[in-house]
Amino acid sequence: HGFNTMFAEAVYRGAQLAHDSQAPGVPVVFTWASRGQATAYVYDLNSATAARDGLEHTLRLLLRSNAEKVNVLAHSMGNWVTVEAFRQIRISGDLPPAGRIGTIVLAAPDIDIDVFKAQLRRFGKPQKPFYVVLSKDDRALFLSRTIAGGVTRVGDSSDTAELTALG
Repeated sequence: HGFNTMFAEAVYRGAQLAHDSQAPGVPVVFTWASRGQATAYVYDLNSATAARDGLEHTLRLLLRSNAEKVNVLAHSMGNWVTVEAFRQIRISGDLPPAGRIGTIVLAAPDIDIDVFKAQLRRFGKPQKPFYVVLSKDDRALFLSRTIAGGVTRVGDSSDTAELTALG
């Protein structure tokens, strides 16, 4: 989930998405402590950072399960945690079985564009491309970009060629 999303809302949205998409499989929602306040951006970022090892552990469990594929949908600030978790898995050398990772969708990623480039350099070009959903009018991305001194977020990037080259 993204910034400013309380536990109950994250679970509700996850259940709604699973129901509305009628996607086969077992939905899993990963969340972290959020203040649920627009003025608590740094608190939520710190909570997300503290949760990244938990997400890595959860992804490892899912990737070692009997699931045919593990598809991941991350939103807003949740993208940073997700890319970090996959980066940690990659650099550990303890990689999941080939082909187990399915589709990865990064929706309105609230990640500094330079941090994202550094993460992907360490991760390496993915076997299957990530899908990145961009948003030009996302209020959380606007707030994040403002706090970051105007630095572009991946989710509001206009350089699609650059994102494509990253994989």
